[in-house]
Amino acid sequence: MKKIINWMLLSICVMILTGAGASAQDFGQLLEAVDKLEVSLKGMVESEADQRQAAISGLQSELQSLKEEMQKWQGQPTAEAPADLSDLKTELERLAKENKELYRQLAGLTGKIIEMKSEIGGYARSESKDIAVPGPVRVNIPVEAAEEAVGGLEICGFFDVVNSYTSSADDEADFAINQAEVDFENQLSDNILACAAIAWNGDDGVFELAVAALEIGVFEGEEQFVNSLGFTAGQFDVPFGIDYTVYASPDRKYVTGPQVVDLTHGGWNDFGVQFNMDTKGGNLVIFGVNGFESSTEVLDEIESLALGEDVYEEVDTSPAFAFGSRLGITPLSFLEIGGSFSTGWNADNDNEMMLVGTDLQFSMANFELKGEYIVHSLNKSIAEENNRGYYLQGTYGFLDRAFVLSRYGSFKPEGADWHGQYSFGAGYALIEGVELRFQTLIDKDSDNNTNMFQLVAGF
Repeated sequence: MKKIINWMLLSICVMILTGAGASAQDFGQLLEAVDKLEVSLKGMVESEADQRQAAISGLQSELQSLKEEMQKWQGQPTAEAPADLSDLKTELERLAKENKELYRQLAGLTGKIIEMKSEIGGYARSESKDIAVPGPVRVNIPVEAAEEAVGGLEICGFFDVVNSYTSSADDEADFAINQAEVDFENQLSDNILACAAIAWNGDDGVFELAVAALEIGVFEGEEQFVNSLGFTAGQFDVPFGIDYTVYASPDRKYVTGPQVVDLTHGGWNDFGVQFNMDTKGGNLVIFGVNGFESSTEVLDEIESLALGEDVYEEVDTSPAFAFGSRLGITPLSFLEIGGSFSTGWNADNDNEMMLVGTDLQFSMANFELKGEYIVHSLNKSIAEENNRGYYLQGTYGFLDRAFVLSRYGSFKPEGADWHGQYSFGAGYALIEGVELRFQTLIDKDSDNNTNMFQLVAGF
């Protein structure tokens, strides 16, 4: 028992010492773990005390029987009395002493836990808080902002400013707000989370609803094969592939997203439901949403022949429903291999869109490698267009605050050749939640190279 208590105390101390640079959400989770440990330890001590009390009661009953038997030995030679009477008395006294010591340890341990909780709280008040918002997106905000929340509502957000310079015949340089978002989150119960987000739409120059979802946890069991089950309903980033997890600029170390993602389904945000399951061997997500609008340029052959030149017209289709899934398999703790697909139908029940992709994620120490290959077919009932592409990127962090990165991607539109693009960059965290980044895009097939500086800040 004492070894178990000492081990738990040591674990908590290690968590506190190593958590000095962690986020306040980590401290909140640590406080919750300490509370659970406090209850667990009380239960363990009380359980063991009950067992010892039962042993003591048994010995007392046996001792009483021996006392009754001793009455028969009164007046007889002492040597003929039961020889184990003294041993029983000694055992009874030892158990009673250990039981008293056990309760003393519990009192001391409770005091230490209270001190630890106070110390953790002090760390949390001096650090920034990490709050999860749908997407999945994670942004850093100051603890003070979360402490101002009313009724359990937590408010956070982020924005980033980008300066870009494109070297071409018409050299261009400009500043722009790339992303800006305000997130709201409320834990309604232990397994129900309500969240919403308002995001800046730079194309239209307005803020609009980006997330409005209810996340319901059905099951959690770390000791089981299935670790968790859950549902999400509302508006969310559609979980196709792996890039959707870093749509938000605080999560994406690159200034820009992969070319193939941007030109196929990038930023796919829709209304619907999704089912999530995590297991010891991987994860599964299944979703059903309205479906995203697609467009293609279709050659008008008759008019082209009449005019003697190619004539194109824009064709738009809006799938009435889209269904999809992604399965991720983790054969090793640092490796995940995944496959995704999605298909969409229009109001006439014609299949209009198909997305198929494979992905790879590798992470070890400070190095991360990831990539995807995506095939996209759209406007299948009118004039099918097939696009495809891939990317592979690596990121390496060092000095706790700095990182370097590189990426190569290539995309092949319908009826055109492959178009390659290199990316190189670096970044540095000025303070917790504020990063300065640089990225250069090198177009393999032209001289239109772009250099970008980005400042990202959470609040």
